[in-house]
Amino acid sequence: MMDDIKNSLANSTDGREIETKIELLQLKTEGSIGHIRHNRKKNRKKASFIKLTTTFCAAAATVLLGLEVTNFVIQLKDIALIFTALVTLLSALEPFFNFRALWVEHEVALWKFYRLRDKLEFYISGNNPDKMDFDTINGFYIEYQLIWDELSQSWINYRKQESS
Repeated sequence: MMDDIKNSLANSTDGREIETKIELLQLKTEGSIGHIRHNRKKNRKKASFIKLTTTFCAAAATVLLGLEVTNFVIQLKDIALIFTALVTLLSALEPFFNFRALWVEHEVALWKFYRLRDKLEFYISGNNPDKMDFDTINGFYIEYQLIWDELSQSWINYRKQESS
């Protein structure tokens, strides 16, 4: 796969072509950072919601089962049963969707995209495009692709775990 990516990038020493590739990679990296941030936030919210709701329902069921209010004992137990059923449902859904693991994977990918952006900015700062190494720019692009490959592979692995 690495060879395919390398072969798809034509070798050239033209300064304008290098500038164009750098600009494209910067745009792609910034777009990826925005996309990953959005998904990370979405997965964090969903994971937190499931965890907090499960905890609340479990605590509420425990309290309701412990209460002995005259004329309401049966109703309190019925409500506690509903909360207990919600705990069971949410506990089963959490590993199926695995929002927490996806949140962590997006956190790692975001860190890698920030690192790539910093490496690219450091490389181009103070460098004349005519003196930049085309292979180095291609290497940055390959790193960009590998970050997406790793994130996609993680997602696929989580989906495969669900089916087994």
